[in-house]
Amino acid sequence: SDQSTPPPAAMLVDALSKRCDPPLDFKNCIDNISEWFSTFSKCEALVLLTILIKIPVARDAWCCAWKRAKRSQDPAERAYEALAASMKLVEQNHKEFMHQCDTIKGPLYAHGYLVTLLRLGVAEKSSRGFALGASGQCYAVAKKTVAVPLLRRFLECSDLIAKMQTDGGPASIQAYSTAKGAMLKSFRERSTPLLSAKLGSYVPEWAFRQLAVGLARSNGIRRLYSSKNWPVTSLPGPDQGGLLKKLARETGCRTVHELYESHSVCCPPEFIAMKLCLLGAKRRGGELKAACEK
Repeated sequence: SDQSTPPPAAMLVDALSKRCDPPLDFKNCIDNISEWFSTFSKCEALVLLTILIKIPVARDAWCCAWKRAKRSQDPAERAYEALAASMKLVEQNHKEFMHQCDTIKGPLYAHGYLVTLLRLGVAEKSSRGFALGASGQCYAVAKKTVAVPLLRRFLECSDLIAKMQTDGGPASIQAYSTAKGAMLKSFRERSTPLLSAKLGSYVPEWAFRQLAVGLARSNGIRRLYSSKNWPVTSLPGPDQGGLLKKLARETGCRTVHELYESHSVCCPPEFIAMKLCLLGAKRRGGELKAACEK
């Protein structure tokens, strides 16, 4: 090929050799996860709900509304009222909310503030109400008959989240993989709202990654350790596009050790799949073309 066009393997490795800063929502989680655990003490599942809300302005609004809500309430009722109250706060910061959505550029159809409110039955589309999206669509607070039972079931996973906090988050890729498998299996067995999708689904893996890495960073773990023979294809996901398989194939590196030894990779192993996903690397015409995923 033309010398000005790097071969596919070089394009992949070049992306991983550059500084790998986490996206806005992930950095927000790392910076605030300790405070969230303090805010939602004895209701630790709500830390995971905060992660699912994704957009920092909306996360702040939800946390603020939770603190204002009556402490004597049933936690599910309190969560419903706080999520409902957050809608007005987010609308008041609509410009910054939309700016952050545009900055993150993640698949907001899959998760995020509005999706979470709608799937929990807290909000519903309406001809009048809070203008929370880019399209001008308005949303109203829905009756609590659907939301409160779903939130009560969601809160039942607090024991899982509290245990991970006690453990301090994983220090290695192996520990990460074991903890992820156990937690996601529990979500499926308990039919946890928002998180009980089938094995390999995007949202549970995405939420677990922010929770696990956020806890690890808050406990001083700067990057996760990987054993010498750990496969590239088994790095932390989600990896919906099969980009880890492409990475292993294009570089000829079967293990994480080979990848770091053979190439100038500076991206922490727990961020490799995320980095490739955010770049939207896809095979086109025998080459990999970077394109932001919308």
